[in-house]
Amino acid sequence: MSTAQRVWKYRMHYLIVIPAVLFLIGFKIIPFFSGLYMSMVDYQLHKGLFESEWVGLRHFTRLFSGDTLFWQLLYNTLSMKLGYMLASGLLAFGLAIALSFVRSRVFRGILLTLFLIPYFIPSGVFAYVVAWLLSEGQSPIASLNIVALAQAELFQPIYIAAETFKTCGIAIAIALAAISSRSASLAGETNLFVQAKVIPAARAVAAFLLLQLTYVLSGDFELLNSLLNPLVRQTGDTLESYGFSAYIMQMNTGIGSAVQIILIIVQLVVAYGAYMLVKRYFINDLFSGISEGGKINGRSSLGGGAVAGTAVSVLYGLAVLAFLYVLFIYPFTMSPENGVLQLIKPVNFILYLVMGFAAAIFHMIMTTLLAYPLTVRRLPGKSAYTFFLILLAVLGSSYIFDFFQARTFGMINTIFPIFLYGIIAIVPVFVLKSIFNSKYSVLKEQAEQDGKGEAHAFIMLYLPKLWKPILALGVLQFVAFWNAFIPSLMYTVNPNMFSPVLQFRMFSQSGMYFVDVLRYGAIVSLPSVLLFLVFRRWITSEVLLGHVRKL
Repeated sequence: MSTAQRVWKYRMHYLIVIPAVLFLIGFKIIPFFSGLYMSMVDYQLHKGLFESEWVGLRHFTRLFSGDTLFWQLLYNTLSMKLGYMLASGLLAFGLAIALSFVRSRVFRGILLTLFLIPYFIPSGVFAYVVAWLLSEGQSPIASLNIVALAQAELFQPIYIAAETFKTCGIAIAIALAAISSRSASLAGETNLFVQAKVIPAARAVAAFLLLQLTYVLSGDFELLNSLLNPLVRQTGDTLESYGFSAYIMQMNTGIGSAVQIILIIVQLVVAYGAYMLVKRYFINDLFSGISEGGKINGRSSLGGGAVAGTAVSVLYGLAVLAFLYVLFIYPFTMSPENGVLQLIKPVNFILYLVMGFAAAIFHMIMTTLLAYPLTVRRLPGKSAYTFFLILLAVLGSSYIFDFFQARTFGMINTIFPIFLYGIIAIVPVFVLKSIFNSKYSVLKEQAEQDGKGEAHAFIMLYLPKLWKPILALGVLQFVAFWNAFIPSLMYTVNPNMFSPVLQFRMFSQSGMYFVDVLRYGAIVSLPSVLLFLVFRRWITSEVLLGHVRKL
């Protein structure tokens, strides 16, 4: 069959992505090229972008030559990212092995769910709890004689530990799913600890870390932004935080744009390489078709291994429970200065809940359509389309270019940019196609051989088989939308339009009594945590990979 014939055969795949592709070009690609041009001009607001003086690579030259700040920022960025990868990888590997020794599938599932809950707490709220636990004279866990977060030499270890504790549940789930998959393939083999547990867990963690490398110059920006303060900027400022501060807060658009372009170029190269490596060597470790709650066989689940594994898992679970107690129970045992209902603005809560659910619905539709062409093995133009999606995934972190576009169209101090950019997340597209290809590609090929068209496969096979992961990805998108405060900080000026999580951020910086702040933080954390618990059965390790960018 010729290329033209294949294009005609799969014409539906090209047609259904046109609306989403046009939307993404308008709200991601065009802002990127505007930002690229801005990095090469001396932008003046009164002149506009294209009338400002052309300076070429001057802003990049200033960054690289004679300015030690850039190299310090690069060092901070890499040391925190690599430190997080090492810590989360080792912790996930150890806890996944420990969990695999827990004989009760129900108890194992409860523990894993507990490990995942911190990820669903907004980073701003999570950071406040960490700061309070480490505060001088107020910490309930130890008598501290120093303000730990004001010590430059302590900031990076604290940040790495906080991010690891918040997110490592995802890596644990991925590794445990790999162990379950290997256990299923070794049915009848009862004493193969290394083959059944160590190797699959190590490969899954390696794949997870490889995916983390795709954002090697980025991290949990909201967690970092919430913990960072002027006393620790020497060791805590990263390229991402510096670029954001230069562009958004100081309006130094040239330097801010140059930093963002560097981030995009480096991460695009690394992301494409990581994608090819994962696709070639690790795809079956991430998408095995067996959930992390599957049965794990073997005598190694008995005796001393079961006792030790259960003990380690329970100890970590108790640490998570202690953190959750501090946020959700402890403040309600204390006397507040203000009633929590006095702090809540019902209109804002309802508005952002509605926007979050609407953004999740549009995201599910867009993800479903964008993923379908990737299910065709020999689709003409598939490689170019894949690269386009990887570029979009990398551009997902380009806050500052989005801000310039929103300002150009007069959308500042409105909810429109918060909603529009809240729809976009590209990594779930690759997750959805990988779930389908790992489980149902044979059925799709059989349908083709039987002469059934692509529309039939889409309606009768693709949608019925994937509606659960699609819905779960929508839940995760709502969580990302609701938990974020940076978009509201960027686009809204009127406090009456602040998102609930940004309102929490303002309260936490206002000197308000900590009990009131914690109570409000518990309230704003509930929607995401409750949604996770309700849809936990469908939020599998495979689905959680869709938000690897948020880690």
